[in-house]
Amino acid sequence: MKYISLLILAISLIIIPAFSQDANYWFIQSQKDYLNGSYLSALDDIEEYLELNSSDARGWLIKANILIKLSGYSQAVESFNQALELDSSNALAWNDRGLLLGELGNFEDSIASFDKALELDLQNAKTFFNKGLILEKNKRYEGALQAFQQATDIDPSLTKAWYHAGTIQLDKKDYEGALNSFENVTQLEPSYKDAWDYQGQALLALNRGPEALEAFAKAGKSPPN
Repeated sequence: MKYISLLILAISLIIIPAFSQDANYWFIQSQKDYLNGSYLSALDDIEEYLELNSSDARGWLIKANILIKLSGYSQAVESFNQALELDSSNALAWNDRGLLLGELGNFEDSIASFDKALELDLQNAKTFFNKGLILEKNKRYEGALQAFQQATDIDPSLTKAWYHAGTIQLDKKDYEGALNSFENVTQLEPSYKDAWDYQGQALLALNRGPEALEAFAKAGKSPPN
């Protein structure tokens, strides 16, 4: 997936209460194969497990994550749906489902999934950031900017949220806001050349020529005419 990093649910080697010896075996084997990068085998394993225990939400979440690795996004959404029918309190699953739906172009359901995740965990900066990405992709810039700002309010170290907020502010000609956003980016990541370039553009628009020249120099670019 090109523009987002899925918050993949952690899969650890744990022993679960045995519904049967066979079920326990397939559950553990799926995790071993997943961790070894044998995703097709892991998928076969977890399907064997779900044949024996279809009421375990964790099994459906593992299947979803394996399908993501195999780029089976539509099938992964179906697995998240199954998991969330069994346990609707998993904020991370709602977040990941929202990312997949956004990648598949299902905008309204994607945003609804993020909103459900935020109902469960309102202090998750990455969920706000992911929601902002989908809103931005769909040209809902005001909503995207609000989501990115909520992300940075919760986690001021989230560089990408500052960066995306700054690009929207620059397009809106909110040069003071853009300057603040890009200054946060370059403080957090001094080698971020694109951020220095945009910071220079904001400074130039604010008639702060000498500082703009310094920013462009750090970007490795000449100032625009």
